[in-house]
Amino acid sequence: MTGGEQVLDLDDRVRMWADQMGGSNGRNSAYYVDWSRVNVTTEKPLYDVRATTSAPHSATLFKSRFENNSSGEQEHTFSAQSKYTSSSSVSLHQSDEAFGQKLCVTSAGAQTSEKEQSWNVNTKIVVPARETITAQQTVQEVTYSAHFSVVTVISGKVHVTKRSANGSEVFFEPKKIADILVAFQRLPAFVTVVNDTIRVTNTGTCELTYGVEQYVTVSSSRR
Repeated sequence: MTGGEQVLDLDDRVRMWADQMGGSNGRNSAYYVDWSRVNVTTEKPLYDVRATTSAPHSATLFKSRFENNSSGEQEHTFSAQSKYTSSSSVSLHQSDEAFGQKLCVTSAGAQTSEKEQSWNVNTKIVVPARETITAQQTVQEVTYSAHFSVVTVISGKVHVTKRSANGSEVFFEPKKIADILVAFQRLPAFVTVVNDTIRVTNTGTCELTYGVEQYVTVSSSRR
């Protein structure tokens, strides 16, 4: 563990286990860990039943006024665009299978991701002679807020080969990764071992604002 960040390196745990099993400090040896028999899956996200959705509220996005001072009819195009940004703030506890077949579990600080969605409206406006037309685009918005959790499941066995400086090799019997993990240290709160599987709980909160309805209101006045 380092500072306020919790790091549990499974690759390092496996090498320490191999050192103990081989009766060596590993200074003159190299270890090759085969992760091909380890399975990593992610369960379906679970959302807190206390999730809240606000009542729809109106927001005026754009308003235009078209004045026709001529004696003939005029035609205009009313165009408007809306953009929504959905943000998700996540306190991330994750398991990563990185390059070099290195598998680690990390507890990181809160991370925020955003996704933007945009849409637009184009409406033809006909303005009679000596009239003023006002066009207004309005949307109904809803805000959704919820807590969620996602569990990553790690199971299976690792196969370790120890190669000494003189070229000799020692092959260890395949070992369950869950057994290796619990043998060394107390697990972080977000990691549990159940029925020979490692379960890593990812938790976070998300807040989304999105449009559920849009409409254009057109009104006229004659001078």
